[in-house]
Amino acid sequence: MPVINIAYMRILSNNDFLNKYKNSIKMKKLSRNRNQVEYSYAFPIPDFPLAVRIEENAGQIVSHLHENFSELVIVLSGRATHLVANRKYQLTGGDIFVIGENRMHAYSETENFCYCNILMDLNTLKLPPGDLPSRPGYQTLFVIDRQDTAPDRFRNRFRLNLEQLEKASRMAKEIAGLIPVRRFEAIAKFMLLVGFLCDCCGNEEKTEGAAIPFRLGHIVAKMERHCERDFPIADMCRQSGMSRAVLFRYFGNCYGMSPLEYLIRLRVNKSMHLLKNTNLSCGEIAQDCGFTDGSYFAMHFKKLQGVTPTAYRKKWQGK
Repeated sequence: MPVINIAYMRILSNNDFLNKYKNSIKMKKLSRNRNQVEYSYAFPIPDFPLAVRIEENAGQIVSHLHENFSELVIVLSGRATHLVANRKYQLTGGDIFVIGENRMHAYSETENFCYCNILMDLNTLKLPPGDLPSRPGYQTLFVIDRQDTAPDRFRNRFRLNLEQLEKASRMAKEIAGLIPVRRFEAIAKFMLLVGFLCDCCGNEEKTEGAAIPFRLGHIVAKMERHCERDFPIADMCRQSGMSRAVLFRYFGNCYGMSPLEYLIRLRVNKSMHLLKNTNLSCGEIAQDCGFTDGSYFAMHFKKLQGVTPTAYRKKWQGK
C-alpha cells in the first residue's frame, strides 16, 4: 500500500499558503441532509477558480456537495470510508478520483487519513484541451469518473503506485505554492498534473470495479482519434462489457447523448476545421469525416451549427 513520505508531509504542512486555508471545511446547510461547500470558500482568491488544500489526519466529513466546481482527490496516506450515492467503499493511499459538480459525498471511519484536494471550476478556467480527449485516461478520470454515480463501479477505481503518488503530491504542492504569486505558472503546472494523471489512469492495471469505465474511456478516446471510422454499437457493447441498453444509459449519463450523437458531433467538429483551413469540396470533406454522402453530412452540419457547410465556409472566407 503506498504511503507518502512523512518528512514530505511536514514540508506540506509548513507551507504558509496551505496553512492559511487548511482549516475545517465551511459548509452551507441547504436542508436537513444536504450541505454545500460554497464557491467563495473553495476559491479564496477572487476570479481564480483553482485551489489546492492538503488535509492531514482528517476526521469525519459530513455528506456535502460542491457549488458549481469539481474536486480532484488524491489520497496521500491512511484510510477512510467514502460514501457516494448512499453506498460505501474503502479509500487508501494512492486512490484518486474526481467528484463532479453538485455530487454528494462524505468521509467517515478515518484513520490517519491524509489527502490532497484540487478544487477546480473547469467551465471558468476554459483550459485548451489539446489532445487530452484522445487519451483514455482523460475520458475515464475527468469525464466518466466525474459524472458516474454508480457506486459499484466507483469502488477502488484508480490507484497510483508509490512513485506516481509521490510525483503527483509534489506537483500539487508546487501548484499550491504558485497560486498566490504566479497564477499563470500555477495553471501550467496544473495542466501538467492533469496530463500525468491521465497517463497513469490510461496505463494502469484495472481492478474489477474499474473495468467498465476504463473500457468505455478507451472506446471514446478512440472515437476522438478516429471519428471517421465506423463504431458499430455491437462492437462497443462487446468491448465495454455492457448490453446495448446499459451502454446507452451509461454513455448518456456521462456524455449527455448517445454514442452515435457523440460520434456525429466529433465528425462535424472535424469538418469545421477542414472547411476553414482547406480547399477540399464538401463531398470530399464528408468522406474524410466519415459521412456516407454529402447530403447526410449537410443535414447533420446544419442541425448542429445552424447553417449549411457551404454557408459556414463562406463566412470564414469572408473574414
